[in-house]
Amino acid sequence: MNPSLPLVLIILACACGETAFARAQTEQHADLLGVYQAASLNDAQLSAARHDYNAQREAVPQARSGLLPNL
Repeated sequence: MNPSLPLVLIILACACGETAFARAQTEQHADLLGVYQAASLNDAQLSAARHDYNAQREAVPQARSGLLPNL
C-alpha cells in the first residue's frame, strides 16, 4: 500500500466534511430576530415571567375599579 494514500484519504475526508458543514450553515441561516423569537416562544421561564407581568399589570385596573361608581 502506498504510504501517502492514508494522507490523501484524510485530506479528502476533511474537504468533504468541510463542504458539508459549509452547506449546512448556509441552509440554516438564521437572523438574530428569528433566534430570539424562537427562544422566547420555547423558554418556560421567560413565558412564566411574561404571564406574571401581565397578571401584575391587570391588578392595577382591578384596584381602580373599586373607586368607580356601581350601576
